[in-house]
Amino acid sequence: MGVEWGRSPLALPRWAWSFPIRWARLVALQIVFLPAFRRFTHLSVEGIEHLSTLHPPVLFAANHTSHFDTPVLLAALPFRWRRRLAPAMMQEHFRAHFQPRGFSLRQRLWSAIQYAIACGLFGGYPLPQEMGGVRRALKYTGELTDRGLCPLVYPEGRRTPDGRLHPFRPGVGLMAVRLRVPVVPVHISGLFEVFPIHHRWPRPGRVRVRFGPPLDLREVQDYQEATRRVEEAVRALDR
Repeated sequence: MGVEWGRSPLALPRWAWSFPIRWARLVALQIVFLPAFRRFTHLSVEGIEHLSTLHPPVLFAANHTSHFDTPVLLAALPFRWRRRLAPAMMQEHFRAHFQPRGFSLRQRLWSAIQYAIACGLFGGYPLPQEMGGVRRALKYTGELTDRGLCPLVYPEGRRTPDGRLHPFRPGVGLMAVRLRVPVVPVHISGLFEVFPIHHRWPRPGRVRVRFGPPLDLREVQDYQEATRRVEEAVRALDR
């Protein structure tokens, strides 16, 4: 998108992609968190061959079933992709950090700690969900792809309350049209049973991650049509 890093109205967490933090994150993921997570979830991965002909950056679009979606995708991806993954986090979830007025000191501190962990351990970045934040969302995501990183978005916007795939929000189509990078559809199954939105604690279970063929949407001008195509591609993986 030809934008400059760090010029957003609300700056991206640049520190999370500094060399020391980036490699400390990879070491922690490789040695501690991902091996334990793979054993806990009994993970199976399909369609990884669709990534073999691609080169970063790409946009990953996945269904949203659980707080564990991002760790599962990190575990499923080969190292060359894992080290470039930049998961989007709902900015509104950290409202006490970004808009502290009206929140207690305890709420602000806890929100800041959660945000630091999400950025530092998983390389996440804040993505506004409200329509007023669409331009910022595009700018954030464009800055990442300009650096060769691969944003991961959950186009449903929120975790599923019932395990079913819900309609995609138009933001993913807007990103696909404007960013002009391949879109890789991803479907996660089994995680809703492992750690659904209504539960406080996870339980062991079988999880499958399925990657679909990349979508080339560079010729699509209508972002609603692009959204429809991405949603159809993700739904087609649920079989």
